[in-house]
Amino acid sequence: MTVIYDTYYPNIQAGKINLQAVNFSAFVVDATYVPDVAHRKSQVTGKIETLVKVLVGGDISTLTMSQIIDKVTGKLQEDELKLAAGFVVYDIATQELCFYEPFENLMPDGGL
Repeated sequence: MTVIYDTYYPNIQAGKINLQAVNFSAFVVDATYVPDVAHRKSQVTGKIETLVKVLVGGDISTLTMSQIIDKVTGKLQEDELKLAAGFVVYDIATQELCFYEPFENLMPDGGL
């Protein structure tokens, strides 16, 4: 289940995040990370990989979540995919978390 962090929508409403021109990075995390809407970057645990500028421009407004997941998983090595439970997206400019998305549909062999 997607988790939306408590700073995401307020940052959009305040104009700090423009969904037509995002610059987001993501932490790929293992199953030890339990997302909480009040978490900040320093509270994200179980990091496997950091993907810098993985979602840019209009990605958030034009891609489906399935396409976003494909974009993230496409940047991971096979051994990382086997450990990955999901990813936490954060905004580079504000350094605040946006959302967590689990890899619920990943197969045991690491494929979708």
